[in-house]
Amino acid sequence: MYNVPIASGYSCDLTRSRRLSATHSLSVHNIHYNIKPRLIKMFLRIFLLCALLTIVASKSVIVGQVSDYNGIVRKVFEKPVSSAAIPFFKREQEIYFEYPVGDQKIKGIVIRDLDNGLAEPSINRGGIGFPFANIKLISERGSGLNYQIEIYA
Repeated sequence: MYNVPIASGYSCDLTRSRRLSATHSLSVHNIHYNIKPRLIKMFLRIFLLCALLTIVASKSVIVGQVSDYNGIVRKVFEKPVSSAAIPFFKREQEIYFEYPVGDQKIKGIVIRDLDNGLAEPSINRGGIGFPFANIKLISERGSGLNYQIEIYA
């Protein structure tokens, strides 16, 4: 067995055996490399951070259950919302939805950004578990809105 330093604080165990002893191992050209669990955790954290940054960069909102294989969840409301840009002004729109049957509850809301713009969507009142929802869209200063709103029950 050979102990070869890779970086400060890390080392790699090299053996000429063909057996795999741990789940954190790699075998290349009959040389067995033992990978430290700390390295795997670090790479996993970096991957999750990159995935989170990708999700946060988009301005679309998906809340609740919006698809179902059994057909229990269905789309009950769909509305495109758009407004043109006015220089130096923020555009603001509120969309109110109330389910006509009192015993039905909202199961999912999708606020999809069609232009990948800088507007800020938010659900102010109601939403999941309520029969109503109040959605507010505020554009960035000097830009417009282009959203698709879908509500599922």
